[in-house]
Amino acid sequence: MDFTNKAFEALDHGAHDLAEPVLASLARSYATGERMEESNEWRNPIDLIAICERAFESIPAALEAGRRMRARSWSDRNELASAILGEDPQAIADTLLSALGDGASPEELAGTVVYAAALRIARFHISNEFGD
Repeated sequence: MDFTNKAFEALDHGAHDLAEPVLASLARSYATGERMEESNEWRNPIDLIAICERAFESIPAALEAGRRMRARSWSDRNELASAILGEDPQAIADTLLSALGDGASPEELAGTVVYAAALRIARFHISNEFGD
């Protein structure tokens, strides 16, 4: 889309007589274009899709285990929020599933995720460095 946009911008600046070769130059990109979903490069160094797929498959079992534990009240919100703010995606997914299995209701889990998101915004440095 960027090349298409630039081609039309060039034509808007008075290069109307070059419309045919400019627009024809876009044909190869359209014919051979690939989406990022067709490339595995964006899954490196950590394959977030695989982590999420495994976690999604584990949700029913975690919910069932949590139903049995629901007799006691779940109160690990601060610990879970800290884990969510961590840097290891697999550990985050495992901790979320563990919270469900330990009796956190889906509503409590969602509330804790929202709480962690608010903490992240509040703590996020405005410099937006690469490591952030």
